[in-house]
Amino acid sequence: MGEGESYVYNSYDFTFFAKLANHPTLNPTQALYLIDSMAKIYINDFAFANSASVVFMAIAARFIWHEQIFDFLIKFITMLFSMLPDLEKKKDI
Repeated sequence: MGEGESYVYNSYDFTFFAKLANHPTLNPTQALYLIDSMAKIYINDFAFANSASVVFMAIAARFIWHEQIFDFLIKFITMLFSMLPDLEKKKDI
C-alpha cells in the first residue's frame, strides 16, 4: 500500500491481528511491526480505534520488558502528548 492509500478494515482483520498478538512464536521484532500498525490505526481510523487498542494492549502487556517495545511505547506516548495542544485547539472551535 502506497502513501495516501487506505485499506478498509473489518472485524475479521482484528480477530486475525489478535491471534497474531497472542501467538506463542511471535517474537519482539515481529510484535514491533504489529504494534506500530495498531498504533497507526488507533490514531488515524476512528471506526477501528477500539479494535486496534485491544491488540495494541495485548502486545504491550506481553512484550513490555523487551527493549524495542518499551522504546516504542515511550515514543508513542510522547507523540500522543505532543498532539494534545492541537486537539484542545480543535475542541474550542
